[in-house]
Amino acid sequence: MYVLNRDELIHSELHSDVIEILEEGLKAIDPENAIPKKLKLDRKTIEIQGKRIELGERVIIAGFGKASIKMLRSIKSILGDLVSQSAVIAPRERGKEEKSPEILFGEHPIPGRDTLESSKKLLEILSQAGKGDTVLLLISGGGSALFEIPLEGVEIEDIAMVTQLLLRSGATIEELNIVRKHLSAVKGGRLGKMLRERGARVITLIASDVIGDQLDTIASGPTVPDRSTYCDAQKILARRLGSHNIPENIARIIEKGCRGEIEETPKPGDPLLESIENIVIISSIDGLKAMRRACIAKGYRSLILSNMIEGEAREVGKALAGIAKTILSYGEPVEPPAIVIASGETTVKVTGKGVGGRNHELALSASLKLRGWEESIVASMGSDGIDGNSPGAGGIGDWKLLEEAEQRGMDLTEYLDNNDSYTALSRLGRSIYTGYTGTNVGDFIVIAARRKAK
Repeated sequence: MYVLNRDELIHSELHSDVIEILEEGLKAIDPENAIPKKLKLDRKTIEIQGKRIELGERVIIAGFGKASIKMLRSIKSILGDLVSQSAVIAPRERGKEEKSPEILFGEHPIPGRDTLESSKKLLEILSQAGKGDTVLLLISGGGSALFEIPLEGVEIEDIAMVTQLLLRSGATIEELNIVRKHLSAVKGGRLGKMLRERGARVITLIASDVIGDQLDTIASGPTVPDRSTYCDAQKILARRLGSHNIPENIARIIEKGCRGEIEETPKPGDPLLESIENIVIISSIDGLKAMRRACIAKGYRSLILSNMIEGEAREVGKALAGIAKTILSYGEPVEPPAIVIASGETTVKVTGKGVGGRNHELALSASLKLRGWEESIVASMGSDGIDGNSPGAGGIGDWKLLEEAEQRGMDLTEYLDNNDSYTALSRLGRSIYTGYTGTNVGDFIVIAARRKAK
């Protein structure tokens, strides 16, 4: 069971079914469940997605991201004594649970001194890899903040500041990572090139949290050729922050890079990077397929809407509520009882001072449109168990919520305007708590409509 406050969330049978379906999604993307089904060992050769890859004299495992601990455990259980050395960097949230010396910690979503020190230790381990060795890199969402060695002339505090500013501006993950790649010595293919120059074979196994599984965006693409440039980063900073908000040191470094005074990230066609195997081993589509099977088993008609949902969270919430109402009114795109599922990553432009995140905000916004539409739900949760600055993973919006809020004297529009969606939903028993899940493929969304309107 992944949802910790299940009893609080069950306001109807439909609520119960929605929670169970979300849990099926989490189960399917749990690395300790998913990886053994996809990766097999035959002596010193691994088989994965139809590929057979022979391992070298030594196997060194290194990783970073929210799923890195479970990925490491799963891989080591398969490879056993073939692994000569291993270490991963995980979010500090796991600090109380994990005591192994191979588990390092960093800050997320804003990198700090722990990230920097752990990254240096991980790089020391990777520096031992040479000709004839195999490096297995385990990459997952959150890796951009957890693994960072700044370029010469850039401080970790500079990267932290620009990350915070871009997150608050509503920048997309692609935009944020383009900027971060051009301030880093290890992102945007630079780590991969460094390892290949040492003669090591590099295999990168990826748990994708990025829309469309774009390899150069996941964890800022440390072993993947980078299509973006310093000039692209400069345009993003100007568009999102305005010149007066860009930290002086960051603006100077990006300007020098745009003028060609700092070497660009490795680009497509780089011969060293072309020999690296980058394999997405876990993705949101894995979770969505499992969720669809669970819907059908429960007697619902179901379809996968998309695994590429994006946009402003509150606007997406309104649109998804519209889908629920169309199902109830017209039986389209599927007849009720129906559950439509999706995944992706929305954004929030923070203007208020409340507690919340994109998933809570999406669910709260949807609920404002569902009043009177009996047995309709829009739920959204982060697969990592974390939503914005809240302790919850996400929330449930439903046809009952607005009336319950009014009975308590709560104005949900005011909560939404103050970016205080978690506070509203938690007070009404609609915030989902999972704790840290140890995985991350973006957000799961469930649109449930049980009864056709008369």
